[in-house]
Amino acid sequence: MFGPQTSMSQTIGPVTAGNGSTVYAGTFNSSVAQEQQNAQQALSFPEMYNRLHEISDATSGTCQWILENHTFRDWQNAQRGLLWIKGKPGVGKSTIMKYLWNDSTAETSSETQITASFFCHGRGVDLQKSPMGIFRALLHQIVEKVPQFYEDLENKFRARCKSQGSHGSAWAWTEPELRNLTKDYLSSCRDLELLIFVDALDECGEDKARDLLDFFQGVVAASEAQSDSGLRICVSSRHYPLVRSDVLYQVIVDGENLADIQTYVAQKHKLFRRNTQYDELVSSISWRAQEIFQWSVLVVPRVVKSLEGMKPVELILQ
Repeated sequence: MFGPQTSMSQTIGPVTAGNGSTVYAGTFNSSVAQEQQNAQQALSFPEMYNRLHEISDATSGTCQWILENHTFRDWQNAQRGLLWIKGKPGVGKSTIMKYLWNDSTAETSSETQITASFFCHGRGVDLQKSPMGIFRALLHQIVEKVPQFYEDLENKFRARCKSQGSHGSAWAWTEPELRNLTKDYLSSCRDLELLIFVDALDECGEDKARDLLDFFQGVVAASEAQSDSGLRICVSSRHYPLVRSDVLYQVIVDGENLADIQTYVAQKHKLFRRNTQYDELVSSISWRAQEIFQWSVLVVPRVVKSLEGMKPVELILQ
C-alpha cells in the first residue's frame, strides 16, 4: 500500500512511509493516488496544531521535576497505562505537556515507537475543543506513521466514496466512526510502542471531558489483549470537572512548580542582578504567584519594564 507521501507519477520505486520504512514499490494509477491523498486530508483541519505552537516552550531549567516524579517514572516504565496530569488553572499544565511531548519526540530513535498528540483549546474553533477534533488529529498522525492503518483507512474511504459519492459533499466521517477507529487502531498495534498526549480535556466541556477520560481508560484496557505491543497515554486537565480516583497514574502539579516559578522569575530578571534588592524582588514575585505560573508570566514583563524605567524597587513591590 502507498504511504501518504507517495508522488503521483505513474511508476515508482520504494516508497518511504511516515515511520521511515519502505512499504511499497511498483506502479499505480494517478487517480487512485489523488483519492488516497484525499483520504488523509479528510481527517485534517487547519487549526489542528495551532494550540501546540501557541504554547511557549518551557524556560530552561523548568519542568525537569516531572521526569523525576515517581508516578511519572512508573508510568514511563510500564508497558501500558494512562497518566493523568492535573492541577489548578494557570499552574502550567500545558507547558509541562509540551515539554513531555518535545522530550518524547526528541528521544524517538526507534521505528517501532509512534507518537501523536493533540492540545485542546477552549477559545478556538469547535474542532479544537471537541472529541471529534481529538480523534481526527490523532488518527491523522497515526495512519501517517503506521502503514497497515493507512491501508485500512484508505480501503474504508474508497468504499464509502464508491457507495455514497464524494467525501465532504455526499458524506463525512462521523464522531462515532472516528471514535471506533481510534480505539481499534490504538488498542490493536502489533510490535509497536504508541505514546499519546492529549492536553486540557476540560476545555472540551464537563460531560465530554468525563467521557474522554473513560474512553482513554477503555482504550488502554483493550490494549491488554496485545502482549507484543505497548500503549501509554498521557492526558491533562484541571481538577474539576474530572473528580476521579480510579486512574492508576496521577500527577498533581499544584505545589510541584514552586521551584520552576522561581527559576522563571530569576531568569527574566537576570539583567538586574546587580540591584541590591534583586533577591527580594525575585522572592516576592515567586511567593505572590501562589503556585499559579500564569500569574508570574503576566507580572514579570511589567516588573521588567518598570526596572528598565528606573522605577524604585520599593514602588514595584508595592
